Amino acid sequence: MSGFELPAPTHDLEQQRSDLLAHGYCIVADALGEAERHRVFDRLASQAAAEETAGLAIMEGPNQTVGNLVDKGQEFWSLLTHPIIDDLIGWLIGDQVILSSSLGKLVSLGGEPGFIHNDQGYLDLRISDPLVANVMWMISEFSEANGGTQLIPGSHLLHREHGDPVADDAWVAAAGPPGSAMVFDGRLTHRTGVNITDDRRVGVLTYWCRPWIRQQENMVASLRDETVAAMPEAVKRRTGFEVFRSLGGVDFSPRLGDVVDPAGPRTGRLGD
Repeated sequence: MSGFELPAPTHDLEQQRSDLLAHGYCIVADALGEAERHRVFDRLASQAAAEETAGLAIMEGPNQTVGNLVDKGQEFWSLLTHPIIDDLIGWLIGDQVILSSSLGKLVSLGGEPGFIHNDQGYLDLRISDPLVANVMWMISEFSEANGGTQLIPGSHLLHREHGDPVADDAWVAAAGPPGSAMVFDGRLTHRTGVNITDDRRVGVLTYWCRPWIRQQENMVASLRDETVAAMPEAVKRRTGFEVFRSLGGVDFSPRLGDVVDPAGPRTGRLGD
């Protein structure tokens, strides 16, 4: 565990950035207002219950993951254009970040500790810079007792691999009141904590990457046509529809800054 004072919820942007660099994470106080938090909670809880009823729930014991939130409610879209994304995520990994995936995490009594990992552990090259970063939006309170995300402060600087052993006393639980947000470096070792309370711990993860990295969620295949048609331009850019340099164009005619229209015309086969 770090010998320094560990991050606590703060409104101070410079403190947030300092915590992010030193410890690999920071906690933003009052990131979500009550009305927005309740909208996100209600939509996520409703979706989770419906997926469970339909036999579609992604379960690990009593814990449930709801995937592809961008396609499951406009209530989640405001998280993609929140100031945190520019002020902290973009500041850390570049100003044209794109969403890699968005997940709801509902952690209940009786689960097991999550898989020990870091979010850029899939790389097949040793790269010391952060290429991805994450925001855990605390839709309910996060605490050690209710399974708040466990992490190892400073591990973003240690080049750890998935599954590397960790001493029991090295873990720290991310803690904050409802509406807080934990922003963390993609190199930070972490896992889901164990909930020993009767109250479900609810969070939303928005996972970000540099614009030349393949997204975890295949947005082209995952997002329904009606979802894309309804998305504001800012949300389309944040989900990877914006051309980046020579990447992401259509018919090999990308123009920097264009937002691709998946329903637009294609040249196709000609000349027969």
